[in-house]
Amino acid sequence: PYIFNCSLRSVYGMNGMIADGAKATGFRSMVVAQFTGISLQKDDRAFVKYNKTTRNYESVNLTKDTGANLVSNGAQSDSSKIYHLDSDAVYRKGFETCHITMKNDAILQIVSVFAIGYAKHFSAESGGDASVTNSNSNFGQISLNSDGFKKEAFTKDDTAYITSLITPKSIVSTTENIDWFKIDIDLTGSVGVTNHLYLSGFTDPDDAPPSLTAGFRVGANLTETLSIPYGEDPNFISTETASVRMIDSFTGVGNTIASGSHVSVKKYVVTAGPTSNGVLTIGTHGLQAGEKIRILSDDGDLPENIEENTVYFAIIQSSTEIKLASSKTDADNGEAIIIHGGTKLSIESRVHDKKSGDIGSPVFFDTLHNNWCINVDSNPSRLSNFIGTSITDSNLTFIQRKTDTRSLDDKIYKLRVVVPKEIVNGKNPEESFILQESSNTGYQSNSDATATQITSADHSFNRNLRFISSASVLNSVVTVNTTLPHNLNVNEKVIIKNVKSTTNTTGIGNSGYNGTFIVTGKPTNKQFTYATTDVDDIEHNVGTFTAGQLNTRDINLPRFERNDILSNFYIYRNETIKPYIEGQQDGIYHLFVLNASNTITEEFTNFKYSQNVVDLYPQLDRDNLNDNPPASVSFAKRNPLGDVATNSLKNSLTRETNDKLLKNFGVGLKINTV
Repeated sequence: PYIFNCSLRSVYGMNGMIADGAKATGFRSMVVAQFTGISLQKDDRAFVKYNKTTRNYESVNLTKDTGANLVSNGAQSDSSKIYHLDSDAVYRKGFETCHITMKNDAILQIVSVFAIGYAKHFSAESGGDASVTNSNSNFGQISLNSDGFKKEAFTKDDTAYITSLITPKSIVSTTENIDWFKIDIDLTGSVGVTNHLYLSGFTDPDDAPPSLTAGFRVGANLTETLSIPYGEDPNFISTETASVRMIDSFTGVGNTIASGSHVSVKKYVVTAGPTSNGVLTIGTHGLQAGEKIRILSDDGDLPENIEENTVYFAIIQSSTEIKLASSKTDADNGEAIIIHGGTKLSIESRVHDKKSGDIGSPVFFDTLHNNWCINVDSNPSRLSNFIGTSITDSNLTFIQRKTDTRSLDDKIYKLRVVVPKEIVNGKNPEESFILQESSNTGYQSNSDATATQITSADHSFNRNLRFISSASVLNSVVTVNTTLPHNLNVNEKVIIKNVKSTTNTTGIGNSGYNGTFIVTGKPTNKQFTYATTDVDDIEHNVGTFTAGQLNTRDINLPRFERNDILSNFYIYRNETIKPYIEGQQDGIYHLFVLNASNTITEEFTNFKYSQNVVDLYPQLDRDNLNDNPPASVSFAKRNPLGDVATNSLKNSLTRETNDKLLKNFGVGLKINTV
């Protein structure tokens, strides 16, 4: 077909064209040129707008309208609901329009096509393919959209094997002493506060001693210990140790005696809130007014008006309650951020975020004794030893650290993939391709069932059997029994093949039990169900499963293919170790795999979004090295659509994906109950 020199225009939404490959046979291709579509939308009922306070998408209630009411009820008198003029409104689910849709393996050449105002301008679905040249996309919502993939993989794309999971490399460096400043032993002893250590030579309140030394921050390690060697004779050096503590408050004369027991971080779980005016209940806390803090969510669902991985400032409401401010000045003035919602929240005050003299930092200036000091654990014995010596200053103090010398790529999870050299017409894995279970199910030859030995050429032997042992139907619901655990999930797409029945005695084609269906249930790990209506809305008369069809063990045994696991594991990057050379060399690859299966909880629950690739590498915490950090949790924000947050930058995106991949592909043994 060839569509040329056409124009469409509507102010109440319309679609342009749908090229559906399922409606044709052979090479499903066409050309469309000079096809202009203007699909503006004046009907306010076609849109929704996100409300940060309720965390819901608001819209005009839909009622069935006919005739003149179609137009009159589409225009709203309430100024807050004139959504078609509101830049913050988006098309509601079910009202999305599209200029050109190509699906089910349809192939289009699109030339000089202009799309204006559609929800989607050019959309390729379920294997649709297009070449777009000299075309334009204006206004509207989404310019280029892609969803799903081909029902049948190209043969050369079904040749790779995942052989192993590559974990991050271990850190093998040794512990080093990192020098810091000397302690004024004389002053420390004369002041006589058991948890104070005064720094030698730092007497100017405007000249704070750097708490960073060689790139490490003193007090940031989760078990931070400051070692204090002292003695003039190198052969007779005594060493005291002190646990560095954050400051919760000050007491004593002039409020100069520090107190606080937290090492490295103060962490509090939010037990209630936020309230309508932004109050968070965190239990009895040691935070001070204006202290730098972070708000975190275990599942990534932060409150509205909060940006992830951002430092805020505490406004103290009570001994158990706080608010958040965006700056120290706002905190001092009580100007809080109004926040809404959020789940599994916690508050952290970290030494990492603080310089010497900052509120909560272990290093502070003692105005009574005009000297910089560090807050440590209370130890009368250590103080007594200082008082009993004639030494004025200690030697250089030090903390201990390890150095992470790994490359960035050594810090993430990767999949090792092999394409055997014995494969004919194979290919390298491609970036952006989706990982799916092999569609090459069942026996590969009639002799597989009785084979007693195999060679390297039999790389696909018993690769993915997926045999069906029986099938039955009741009230338009088919129940399938499998010989091995099926690992399927509800709503996945399966292709049933080779099942013989009274309505399909040969087991060929897409009739009877055979066809493409959506899984509706999984009563057991070897049993799943589907409706007799297939994905193309064709009702199947499945008949009765033919007894005895399993007696002949050959390539015609009943089987199924897992066509879509709904997890969208995609190749973000491919590191070629050895390229595939047919007949000469196995192709070996390390794949950086991410997932685009993160859904939102409101309105657009059918949309799925990718992890945030900006956070691919776990953030390095030099003071607390972790060579194998826990899996991150990615959260698709309700608004704006497509924005995905990572619950902690220190956690691993690739571990999150591979945890899901192993589970969804059914690798290993599944624990049902504990």
